Amino acid sequence: ALAYFMKRTLDSYQKADEKNAADIKEVDKKQTEEVEKLKTQINELKSDLPLVYVLREDFIRTLNNVDKQMSDMNGKLDKILQAKIT
Repeated sequence: ALAYFMKRTLDSYQKADEKNAADIKEVDKKQTEEVEKLKTQINELKSDLPLVYVLREDFIRTLNNVDKQMSDMNGKLDKILQAKIT
């Protein structure tokens, strides 16, 4: 009788172990799919970054060019006004 209960207990442990292994494989498969989705999203973001966002240095450089052009225009307007006044 003791051997029967021991075998029965071992069989139930084996079944539980097999079920846990199957569950772990399923969870691992889902996690792998999620990781692949994240990798794809990150790669898409990396490819979109240069088109959507401006680097700080590029913004400052462009703004400096605009400031220089505005200063040049201001100087020209001052010369025109001085010529009209005199």
